[in-house]
Amino acid sequence: MQNRSPHVKLDDQTPQEAWSRQKLTVSHLKVFGSVAYAHVPDKQRTKLEDKSKRYIFIRYDEKTKGTCYLNQ
Repeated sequence: MQNRSPHVKLDDQTPQEAWSRQKLTVSHLKVFGSVAYAHVPDKQRTKLEDKSKRYIFIRYDEKTKGTCYLNQ
């Protein structure tokens, strides 16, 4: 895990912001309980099946970089 906490010498920036010179955003985060769609790989579906499945977003997984969804 990276240290992203503010530090006195960084002038109100996180270490990540100081290193990348870009302001961090949270626009990629989703609202809990929102509808989400996951892609179904070509090998796991037939020609006429949907390319995605509908899910409900329930939480972010702490042990992986992915997210957890509840199948609807």
